[in-house]
Amino acid sequence: MNTARRKSRRRLGRLGKTVRNLSLSALLLGLLWFNSGFSAWTAGGALDRAERRRLLPPGTVQYQEAGDRNRVLVTGEGYAYIGIVQRTRLWYSASILELISLEGEPRLLTWGFAGMIEDWGQETLPVFCLDPPNGTARAEMTLTGDYVHTVGEYQGDVEHILERREETLTFCGRGEALDENLVRLDFTAEDEEQQDVLSGLLHGSGELGQITDGQSSHWVPKAARYQVDFYRADGGLIGSIQGDCDGGA
Repeated sequence: MNTARRKSRRRLGRLGKTVRNLSLSALLLGLLWFNSGFSAWTAGGALDRAERRRLLPPGTVQYQEAGDRNRVLVTGEGYAYIGIVQRTRLWYSASILELISLEGEPRLLTWGFAGMIEDWGQETLPVFCLDPPNGTARAEMTLTGDYVHTVGEYQGDVEHILERREETLTFCGRGEALDENLVRLDFTAEDEEQQDVLSGLLHGSGELGQITDGQSSHWVPKAARYQVDFYRADGGLIGSIQGDCDGGA
């Protein structure tokens, strides 16, 4: 009887050791996985690992799109970057697409449309200015594009041009400094056609066009330019930058 009890204790001891060893192995594998640059449990953790791989000091997420795979804009000490954060069912992964050194010269970064605001007839397109002049509290940006605008109609598969004219379109964006290294400017488009033209101005797109109920509208760009004015908190103008839009405005 005593012998059977001792054997039972030995069998329970072996089972306990097996469970303990498996648990330690799982913990060790988890620690190796966590420290090896693989996926993280949060988006912030994934970005932290991407920064460590580039030997960057910790940064601050300034803008992030919604969704399971989205772009982010991060600024840190002496740098900024555009990255991608991807979410799966269990974890997040991140990578840096473009690393930008902040060297004291303002630089504009364009972005895609961020989604509906205010009502279903208006959308916003953010533009970011890195390294604004010291003391910048807010900024205003003007985008001007010269276009040849044609309006036509389709009869069967044949388009007939009804009107052709030259037009100059101007859009204005305004925003405030998010920190000393970044200003966000928001542009709005009241309809789909304005959205296409505005996006084309910022991204250097070619001919833009729409066909609705047999009616056509085409915008052929000739030239596009921008100007950004920077202001202090008291409203005083600090400085301006200007240039041509070439898709990297």
